[in-house]
Amino acid sequence: MAYFPDNSKDWKKIASLIERSENVFISSHVNPDGDAIGSEMAFAGFLRNMNKKYRVINHSSTPEIYTFLDPENIIESFTEDGSLENSPEKDDIVICLDLGSFYRLGDIHDFLVNNEAQKIIIDHHIPEPVEADVVVVNSDASSTASLIYDLFCYIDISLVDKRVAASLLTAILTDTGYFSYSNTTSTTHHIAAALYNHGATASRIRNKIDSVQPLFRQKLLGLALTHVQVTDCGRIGYSYLTQSMFKEAGAQREHTEDIINEIRIIKNIEIAMLFIQETENKFKISLRSAGAIPVNVIASKLGGGGHKKAAGALMEGSLEEVISKALSTAEDVLDDEV
Repeated sequence: MAYFPDNSKDWKKIASLIERSENVFISSHVNPDGDAIGSEMAFAGFLRNMNKKYRVINHSSTPEIYTFLDPENIIESFTEDGSLENSPEKDDIVICLDLGSFYRLGDIHDFLVNNEAQKIIIDHHIPEPVEADVVVVNSDASSTASLIYDLFCYIDISLVDKRVAASLLTAILTDTGYFSYSNTTSTTHHIAAALYNHGATASRIRNKIDSVQPLFRQKLLGLALTHVQVTDCGRIGYSYLTQSMFKEAGAQREHTEDIINEIRIIKNIEIAMLFIQETENKFKISLRSAGAIPVNVIASKLGGGGHKKAAGALMEGSLEEVISKALSTAEDVLDDEV
């Protein structure tokens, strides 16, 4: 069954490249989420079942809540000094998942610039201009994993075993808020049902994720909620996490996942923002829409991008300056939408 028939020609190209390849390099964006890790591990498992050689290398380490998908520690990451323990071998193809720009690869971007391998991008975000041999971007898909399952069905569905299915379902569950976000469609449910038939179960995945939330993550959540503010119009809720707050909680960047959703569910909030300090004068802004406001429009005006319901940007300046500019931009978009 073709879940995304418009991508069939792309799947044919990718299938041909994989068939002719011996060594495959897989990567995703910095600070990987469930869709990134799940998609990578699913692709790795599928290639393993095809008897292909592969490496999975990310700029950032795998968040603890997703390590259950990688019990053999297949995923490699750059060390603190920006190097790899083992230099990448010559690869035939490079597959980048859940990103629309090579710059989101972090330090791996420099390796790709000098890599002559065929490059493939598979993503479900609104695309950015990027040069690659095959670019598959479908913003109608709820997750990158949904697209990958469609590709696997095109190549050989018998190679989707229980572990591959569990990785894909993890990615879909986390990117749809366990089917609660508006990006969830009937196609999402059809794919999830198919993955159940391969042996994956949502309850087991949810238990795996929820059972490893460390105490310091909850402390970090508490600090973020303590500083939540709502703008005068009552439609924008926001908070922030500074480096000193991370230190106070004993938490890391990976422990911020889903904190913004605690702001999004506040009554009457239409736009949620979370400002995360990366360096002294650099902040990552996460945006979520709780209604009809397209937060990717806000992110684009701030130099970022994303979906209508979830987007982000990177801004420089003091915390006060960044918050002021972001709120002003969001209020302008709200006024335009009235």
